[in-house]
Amino acid sequence: MIVYKTSNLVNSKSYIGQDSNNDPDYLGSGRYLRSAIQQHGRKNFKKEIIAWCDTKDKLNFLERFFIDFFKTKVPNGYNISDGGDGGNLGSLVNEKIRKAMRGTSWNKGNKGGHLSLETRKKMSERKRGIPMSLEAREKISKGLKGRKTPWLMGDLNPAKRPEVRKKLSGENNVAKRPEVREKISATMKGRHLSEEHKRNLSISRRMIKVSVIGWMILFLFSSLASCSVSEINAVSNQPAIEEQIIDSIHDPRISSLAYGLKRAVRAEVNYYWGLEQRATVFYSQIHQESGWNPDAKSQYASGLAQFTPDTAKWISKLYPVDLGENNPLDARWAIRACVKYDRWIYDKLSEVYQERQRWAMTLSSYNGGKGWLDRDRKLCFDAPCCCDQMKWFENVEMFSNRAAWAIKENRDYVVKILDRWSPMYEKAGFI
Repeated sequence: MIVYKTSNLVNSKSYIGQDSNNDPDYLGSGRYLRSAIQQHGRKNFKKEIIAWCDTKDKLNFLERFFIDFFKTKVPNGYNISDGGDGGNLGSLVNEKIRKAMRGTSWNKGNKGGHLSLETRKKMSERKRGIPMSLEAREKISKGLKGRKTPWLMGDLNPAKRPEVRKKLSGENNVAKRPEVREKISATMKGRHLSEEHKRNLSISRRMIKVSVIGWMILFLFSSLASCSVSEINAVSNQPAIEEQIIDSIHDPRISSLAYGLKRAVRAEVNYYWGLEQRATVFYSQIHQESGWNPDAKSQYASGLAQFTPDTAKWISKLYPVDLGENNPLDARWAIRACVKYDRWIYDKLSEVYQERQRWAMTLSSYNGGKGWLDRDRKLCFDAPCCCDQMKWFENVEMFSNRAAWAIKENRDYVVKILDRWSPMYEKAGFI
């Protein structure tokens, strides 16, 4: 079960929908979306999967979330409702419609919902002479492939009925009548095949013989070799097959919302950090903060990136153009604010030359505040023996005047993001 996003490449409008069958050809069934596809053409629409779900409740929740997140309701997009129902009326509603339509007429004088012969004739005449498009022909062909035609089977086949066979046998067969045979003979008399025609006939007959013999030989050799080749391939490809299967399975520890917001995080990192910056640490940080729950609330903080009210207000004033009014419960605001806040702290630590040490201090500051990090580094610097304030691990992390629970939380925060979640997200392709 998936939540997908169908985007119009012409005007950038989008549609969010859910699909329990994960049909790659299904773009959505919204009224405005169908009208837009008819207007701009199917080739100008792109579908992408933004979330995977294992229950219907999650599917409905994520559909509602992404409709609000991407603002795809009319007139900004093609969604009519807030989502969550999957366009399904429900069995009770369907039953009511079925009962209400039972016995009604589709046209005057016709009961039971069937079209009258007169109406069918009019419809046939209106369509006569209108050429069928290639797309329509392909759809009909695909629909009929593999289907049995009962009217051509057994006694239902007109050609196998006794009365029809009688009409087509003996003297009743038009082609066997003497006068018809004489006419055919007279028309064929004096006709001579050209040398080229004869040569083509000869070649075609020879090719048929050769192709039949060739296929027989090919089938024989393939049958003899199939067992050994298949065994060799199975053994040689086993590690690759297992690796593909493992890669295709999503890590259950990663929320489906992470897959949906993956591009949003990457876009903010690209803009504020540059294309060369790996985004793995940001995915891991959001995982640690809220588990990708945009409505998460703790005792002091809220939202996807768990901003306290004071920090949210401060960073909004620091970057009014980028962040505007602070709204930690808005996923887009939270992602951008998290990326910007990390950038601000990281730049303040320019003297720390080792990348891993610098990121450790950045994350410690995000969790506990830059002021606490500065005090911890000063304690390290004032220590009587061997503490390097340019290094976090086994140096700055060993010194603090915070409460015991705060020290444990802060140190665990750094280790979990860098050593536990980052490898997990990197393996899952969050780079």
